Amino acid sequence: MPFLLLLLFSTIVSAAPQPPELDRTLVSLLAEGEGELWLQGDYVDDSLNPTGYGSTTSGLDFSKTLSIGGRYGVSDSLSLKLSYGQHDDQAWRLGEPVVARSQYNSSELSATRLLYSDGVIDISAHIG
Repeated sequence: MPFLLLLLFSTIVSAAPQPPELDRTLVSLLAEGEGELWLQGDYVDDSLNPTGYGSTTSGLDFSKTLSIGGRYGVSDSLSLKLSYGQHDDQAWRLGEPVVARSQYNSSELSATRLLYSDGVIDISAHIG
C-alpha cells in the first residue's frame, strides 16, 4: 500500500509543468536557532492485512512504537538531536518458542556537522 501511495504522489508531482522552487539550498541541517519537535506512534496487528496474505508457520500479533524527540540548529552547520522511544511487539511461530515478545526502550543523543553542501550533494559527519 505505501508503494502505491508513493507512486501516485510521484505521478502527480512529475505531471506538474514547473514545480515550485525554493529560494534556498536544501541541506540536512537546520539553520541557526531553528528547531523541530516530533511525537510519533505506530500500531500494527494481525487484523491489518490488505493483501490477504496468510501464513501457517508464523505471524505478527502486534507491534507498538512510541517515539518523541527533537532537533536544534546550534549554527548553520551544526545540529543536535535528542530522541526517546518505547517499542513492544509480539510474534508467533509454530517452532519453539511459540510466542516471541520483544520490549525495549531506545534513546539517542547525537550531533551532526555539515562539512560540504553545493545544493545537490551534502556531506556531513554524524556522532552519537
